[in-house]
Amino acid sequence: DLGLKLCQGPRRFVFFVATSPQPAVAMGAGESAQTCHGMTEGAKHLAYAQEAEQIARSMLTNEENTKEPIKLTKLAPSDPDYYLPSSYCFKEVVPPPACQGFKRYKYTPAYSGKGKILITCTSSYNLPLQDGVSFYTGNHTTELLVPMIAFADAGFEFIVATVDGNPVCVESWTLPLAGEYEEEIRAIYQANKKLFDAPRKTSEVDIEADNVIAVFGPGGHGAMSQAHKDPALGALLRKAHEKELPTIVLCHGTHLLAAAALGGEFPYKGYKCLCFFDAMDEPVLQQMGYLPAKMTLLPQKNLIELGMNVLNTKGDEPWDDVCTDRELITGTSQQSAQKLGEQAVKILMDKHAPGSAREDLVLEKRDKGSGCK
Repeated sequence: DLGLKLCQGPRRFVFFVATSPQPAVAMGAGESAQTCHGMTEGAKHLAYAQEAEQIARSMLTNEENTKEPIKLTKLAPSDPDYYLPSSYCFKEVVPPPACQGFKRYKYTPAYSGKGKILITCTSSYNLPLQDGVSFYTGNHTTELLVPMIAFADAGFEFIVATVDGNPVCVESWTLPLAGEYEEEIRAIYQANKKLFDAPRKTSEVDIEADNVIAVFGPGGHGAMSQAHKDPALGALLRKAHEKELPTIVLCHGTHLLAAAALGGEFPYKGYKCLCFFDAMDEPVLQQMGYLPAKMTLLPQKNLIELGMNVLNTKGDEPWDDVCTDRELITGTSQQSAQKLGEQAVKILMDKHAPGSAREDLVLEKRDKGSGCK
């Protein structure tokens, strides 16, 4: 029992409960210092995540359709003003499914080696924006979990790491955006929950000693909060580049490559890549109410300054594109998640399990329910 109470916000009543057929995917600072009315940071962010997921489900079914960003109920005076995308965005900009063509495959034989895929995630829900407001974010669930399903189906296992070893933060409000494959991404999350709840620190990961055979960096705006400032991640990326390990990133996750410029020579100069559009991040997402203010750093601009050849700078290119340049595999947005996973698995299997045959996997229908009751 988390002892969470009914809270009334400026827009709606929100119920926070600890049990549900589909528990909200929420992680934060674990059992850290007591804050709001005796709530721990972990309990508080569980409450925020449950509210965010509940709002998303409501926005997908009700008649509200405005471009006003949605403000979460503030649980402590010292908390930032957290915002979600507008009702217009849920209905018109990012409606379900977040990526088209979700499929699963069976591999015969599957990979059975000792190598693991390193997944670098964020441990922060907070993306501070200009004007003193914050976007309530984390890793986008489709961008994190759809490729993970592709990797797991092929037989690969994972190491999960964050900059500080704190639990992985995901955008719980993106779960309903998966639509028909929501139960599949919930299942892969639950199967790896221990890794998400107790990740390694990036400074504690050793590419060789840990048998890392690929690096994966999912997006979501939360990928812009920590990764590019992490010198330990930068050292891991340079080592992965040196060993020509597949490095798989998409959407705002592509920006984590900037960490490789910390403490050494940037190894991706001249590489072609895809990244979420600066032309959308500013000013379109403010006009649509996806972001409540401008970002403090634009990913494409930063990567271009570091010498990368970003291919989709006009902003009108397809959202589901994938690009492979040497060991680097990049995707544009959440809509790239399925294609990115398939391309990465093909490269990994050709290298580590040549001759493996792939066939479609028939998906079992799972019972559907609401994410927060």
